[in-house]
Amino acid sequence: MIDILPIASYVIERSDCSITNLKLNKLLYYVYGVNLAINAEDEISEGPEAWTYGPVFPTVYHQYKKYGQRPIERPEQTGANIPQRSTIAKICDRVLEHYLPMKDFELVILTHKDNSPWDKTFDGSHYKTIPDTDIKDYFEREIIRA
Repeated sequence: MIDILPIASYVIERSDCSITNLKLNKLLYYVYGVNLAINAEDEISEGPEAWTYGPVFPTVYHQYKKYGQRPIERPEQTGANIPQRSTIAKICDRVLEHYLPMKDFELVILTHKDNSPWDKTFDGSHYKTIPDTDIKDYFEREIIRA
């Protein structure tokens, strides 16, 4: 089991630009989804919940909420717990390569697509966990094979 906070730290450290809490959570959602779709061996400790602005990892949100909408200062903690050659590090690097250039709300729009796992789960309130089966199926179909 891989803890979500070192993954978040790894993403922050590897980013070449400022990341807000909102953007971090969206990037982690893509890491989580790709991991579910291609890497059955490494489970991530926490799944995302469907919140108003898309998928959110509550532990990550609360760790960085003090920044509000401002960029997260580095380093909050070290992502050294994730070996750079591990599968999860490779997934993080690929997600960053593809999604980091996007603006925060471009990522929100992507996570809000019709029939996305967030769309199927969100009912207007926080704290509903997005089912892993929905995330896995969606990422296999729409992200990996696309």
